[in-house]
Amino acid sequence: MDKLTANQRRVLEVLQQADAPLGAYAILKETGFRGATQVYRALDRLGDLGFVRKLESLNSFIACSDRGKASPAAFLICDQCGWIREFVDAREIAELQASLGQSDFQVVRAVVELHGICSSCAGRKTHAEKVSTSNRSRQV
Repeated sequence: MDKLTANQRRVLEVLQQADAPLGAYAILKETGFRGATQVYRALDRLGDLGFVRKLESLNSFIACSDRGKASPAAFLICDQCGWIREFVDAREIAELQASLGQSDFQVVRAVVELHGICSSCAGRKTHAEKVSTSNRSRQV
């Protein structure tokens, strides 16, 4: 990490300490930098080095779980609680890229983000639905 500038290190620290993905302006607020340009430059370089990934659908950033590897990743994103699971070098992504390599299509960048509901939220919803259904049946 010694090849990072002070700004890059600060942005990375903010993302590593965050409980959720952060947008550039949230990072700006946390760092106290003078302008968004400093944040965007740091994010671009950190992304190139594989320290940070952008969640395109959320327009936000997270620190990589596999620091320093610029490899394809897939994300599971819970739309209720914001839980995120990163799959690095997912076999399916590699297989897809390999199959596309044999076609007339060259992959420049792969973004795989799957939105849904995590098991914790699904369990809470199921319990809430059971209570609601139980209450409705008592009223009839």
